Amino acid sequence: MHLLSVGEDIQASQTFCVFTTDAADFRLKADSLHGNASFQLKGISGDQTVEYDLRAWALIGPRRRTNLHEGSYTTTTWRGHAQQECNSGSEENMLLELTIPASRLQNLQAHSYQDTLTLTVEAE
Repeated sequence: MHLLSVGEDIQASQTFCVFTTDAADFRLKADSLHGNASFQLKGISGDQTVEYDLRAWALIGPRRRTNLHEGSYTTTTWRGHAQQECNSGSEENMLLELTIPASRLQNLQAHSYQDTLTLTVEAE
C-alpha cells in the first residue's frame, strides 16, 4: 500500500484472497518487520518510527471484523474461499485496513517511511 499524508488521519486498504480447503474457517496473524508488539513504519533515513493500526474485515459471508495485534493470531475466525484463485480474483474475501491517526504524524523527521507486513493464515 502506498500511503500519503495531507495533515489528517491516513487510511488505506487492500483486498486479498484467502483460500482454504473445503472453505474451512481460518485465523490471521500479522507481523511487522519493524514492529515489536505493535505495527511500525520506519523512516528510510534514520531510526524514527510511527505506529499504525490494522483491522481485518470479511467481504463475503458474515462481515466479521477485528483489530489485528502484531505477532498474535486473531481470536476471530473467517470462512475461507472455496476456490483457489477466489474466482480469478473477482471475489477476494478479505480486506485489510490501515489507519494512522493524525496525532501520530506530528514531529516526524523523515519524509518516507516503510514496513513489510507478513500475513500468516492458520486453518481451523
